Amino acid sequence: MSLTLGDFERDQIKEVINIGGGNASTSLSRLIGKPVFLGVPQLFLDRIEKTVSHFSSPQETSTAVLLNTRPAGGPLMLFLLPHDSADYLVQILGAWDKKKPGLSTDLARSSLAEAGNILGGAFLDSLSSFLELDFVQSVPEVVRDMTGSIIDSIVSPLGMHSEEILVCSADFRVENSPIQGQFYFIFSPESTLRILEKTHSKIS
Repeated sequence: MSLTLGDFERDQIKEVINIGGGNASTSLSRLIGKPVFLGVPQLFLDRIEKTVSHFSSPQETSTAVLLNTRPAGGPLMLFLLPHDSADYLVQILGAWDKKKPGLSTDLARSSLAEAGNILGGAFLDSLSSFLELDFVQSVPEVVRDMTGSIIDSIVSPLGMHSEEILVCSADFRVENSPIQGQFYFIFSPESTLRILEKTHSKIS
C-alpha cells in the first residue's frame, strides 16, 4: 500500500500525537515529581529500509521501552532514552542498586517497564477517546542496545506487510534533571489511514 500525506493530513496526525504525548508527559511528571516538557511533534514518511536514517546517533547505546497495541494495526509506541538518562530515571524511581548498577537487576528493568506502561496507557487512553477506537497495550519490553539495532528489530517485521512506514516523534526533557529522550509512535499505512479516517469524521 502506498501512502501520500498532504499538509492537512500531516497536521491531523501531529495533533493526535500531541494530545496523546501531552497526556503521557503529564503522567511521567506525576510519576517522578518533576515537570516534563514536550517538544513539537515531528513526522516522517519513508521506505522502511530508510527508517534508521531518521534517528539521531544510531550507533550510540540507548534504552528503549517498547509497547505494541491490539487490535492489529494500532501504533507501536517507543520510549527511547540515552542510557545515562535511563539510569538516572531508575534512580528517581528508587530501583537503583549500587552493587549492580544499570539494568542488571530485575527491579531496575521492571521499574522502567512500569514507567513505560504508565506512559503508554496515558497515550492510548487519550487516543482511544479521541478516535473512538479501543486499543489495548502489550506488556512493555525493555531493551538496551545500539539505537540502530533497536529500530531495525522493530520495523523489520513491518516490512513483510508494507514498503512504507510513518513515524511521529516528540522530544521530552525533565526540568532540573539530566533526563531527556523521545517518544516515538510508529504506524503502518493501514493504521495511518484508519486514524485519518476517524480524525476526518471527528472534525467534519
